Amino acid sequence: MLKITGELGLDAAVAIPLLSALLALMIRGRRVMRPSAALAWLGAVGAFAALAVVAIHGSFLAGFPIGDSPLQLRADRLTSTLALFIAGVGALVKGFSSRYLAQDTEAWRFAAGADLVVASMTIVATASNIVLLAIGWAAAGISFAAVLGYRRDLPGVSRGAKMALLHFIAGDAALGVAVAIVVAKVGNLRLGGGPALAREAGLLGWAAIPVAALITLAALTRSAQGPMGRWLPASIAAPTPVSALLHAGVVNGGGILLVRTAGLAQSNSWAAGAALLIAVVTAAMATRLMRHRADVKGELAYSTIAQMAFMTAEASVGAYLATLVHLMSHGAFKASLFLSSGSRVRRGRNATRRHRESSAAAKIAAATAAGGAALVATLLVGSGATSRAGDVLAAFAVATAASASWSFTRCLPGSLWAALAGVGVLITSSFAYGGSVALLGQWMAPAVPLPAPGVLAPIWLLALAGASAVVALAGRSRRLRSGLTAWSIDAATSPATRDRAPAFLFNLRGGVVEQGLELEEGDAA
Repeated sequence: MLKITGELGLDAAVAIPLLSALLALMIRGRRVMRPSAALAWLGAVGAFAALAVVAIHGSFLAGFPIGDSPLQLRADRLTSTLALFIAGVGALVKGFSSRYLAQDTEAWRFAAGADLVVASMTIVATASNIVLLAIGWAAAGISFAAVLGYRRDLPGVSRGAKMALLHFIAGDAALGVAVAIVVAKVGNLRLGGGPALAREAGLLGWAAIPVAALITLAALTRSAQGPMGRWLPASIAAPTPVSALLHAGVVNGGGILLVRTAGLAQSNSWAAGAALLIAVVTAAMATRLMRHRADVKGELAYSTIAQMAFMTAEASVGAYLATLVHLMSHGAFKASLFLSSGSRVRRGRNATRRHRESSAAAKIAAATAAGGAALVATLLVGSGATSRAGDVLAAFAVATAASASWSFTRCLPGSLWAALAGVGVLITSSFAYGGSVALLGQWMAPAVPLPAPGVLAPIWLLALAGASAVVALAGRSRRLRSGLTAWSIDAATSPATRDRAPAFLFNLRGGVVEQGLELEEGDAA
């Protein structure tokens, strides 16, 4: 009975979004948003039920197990966690959209497309074989392109949707060719434990190299890396719920693909090395361009590209556990940022001046304390996450806590006691964050695939930090500052934004300003 409940829950996580999409296409109009949001939460409940059964009973198969049918979903600690994450993000975005798009007569198009994205990504996360994963992957790309272009009457939306669709088609074609080669050589591979997949990958022979390269290309395209990433900044013209769904779920698909096909994607060191190199360059450039966006959503878009670069680098060195924790943490955080992006527009010069009043000592103390607390919590609670994944996971927790603390202390008042109270809050929250990251890592660790034979050593991750440090230091050089800043502003501003931008967005004396948001003075060309 318990296993049947889990099977029904996992089936519901896919079937309910599909039924909700059908309902939206039948009803249409604005009134579909509330029932659609309710169904999204019902699908999340089904995913939670599957996760609970995995915790009690263990892994199981669901779907349509008719003989050796490929229409089967696998529930284990990894896939059920990803299914709950995808369903939860979809439900949050749909709940927000029921209010945000309450007066939008075309909202039913968004509802139907978003449901199809959630169902397709759930299939990608839980597919029991590589053919079903490829089908879900292609369906997710097409569905999101439809969501992205559901309001083509808005400036820049049509262009962004077309660009995304073209990139998705290229990446999906690469994955399709890779899957066709695999099926022709060894049949429809089962996606279960890592060692079994790695053994099957060894039977590919010469085909292992093109398969690894093509899967990596598909993941890099969906995660907006390198020259395949131009579609992501072009998508910011879409309404906020579309951006939240994209940055919290769709771009994370690249990391999910690399982890679920780890034995194939990292079976060759050349493919892993190319992915790491592209990630290093992308992270360095995106971090630089992020500082010179004049709008909140554009800044968040380049932030997402940089985060996906780091996630790709983690997967390239076999730190799959860190990759999964990173993509889920980033998805939840970035969804909250996009859904609250409107509140940031009201922050003006007074807020910027108040940020500068907090002492450097308070910033250093808070960042150090929070980073140390996250390190201690991760090492104590997450001692089970050993080897390369545990090391990268600990470093990820420390870096995230320190960065968040540094940003938060900009809002601390000048009062010593108030600053000390803020530091105390940061330390407490950092312990909680480090502990939750470690617990999540321990939970998924038994189902995470082992590093493939061709995977790179974790020491190569230092290249990412080194490249970012070099770019940051170069940006502070007086000799390079003027030309590099002018290039960054021009590169970070998309043609669509540049055409629509009012003149007051580019104030060469006071910085780049947009609705009260400003960059540091002197950063403008």
